[in-house]
Amino acid sequence: MRNRFYLIVLLCATSSAGFVSSAHAGFLDGQSLELRYDYPNNGTLYYGPVFFTVGPGVEATEVPNSGGFDVDVSDSNILLTFLGNPNPSQNNFGSAAFNGPRFIDYTSSIPAFGDAIINPATTLSGFDASRVSVTADEIDVNLEGLSYNPGDEISLDVSPAPEPTTLMLGLGGFASMVAFQKLRRKNTGQ
Repeated sequence: MRNRFYLIVLLCATSSAGFVSSAHAGFLDGQSLELRYDYPNNGTLYYGPVFFTVGPGVEATEVPNSGGFDVDVSDSNILLTFLGNPNPSQNNFGSAAFNGPRFIDYTSSIPAFGDAIINPATTLSGFDASRVSVTADEIDVNLEGLSYNPGDEISLDVSPAPEPTTLMLGLGGFASMVAFQKLRRKNTGQ
């Protein structure tokens, strides 16, 4: 009886994992995004907009100007690689309410953004989660007051918001495990 219980739990878990991973496949690849650079506040355009389709290679170079950073977006990651200004004393982002790039789903065709988590590959000193803002159609990165060295990177792992069917599948799997546990206890007299 115990082996049957664990087999059923294993089957539920593996089938749920298949549904969840397929729901996230192809999240950003082939999608259209708008890149803007806003300064001195969110909503005041300083550079751009640049419209691009996510695919292999770098989507935008030298944002917002010479010595800024390159932008490479993949299926589930946004990578900013800082280039460095010929005058190293200018390798910083001025203090302002907002100073940084915004990635916008301008066609409203991408599933809602759920999260943008800082990848451990991030090397820009002082960059933390408080500088990333996510809404359903936009990811904002505030670089206000930071300094950088050539080669520093910000790597954000991006995921869609869970779909209602994915949530229901997870809840159903959990309920099944609870029911099987109760059944097992009842049958063994515990």
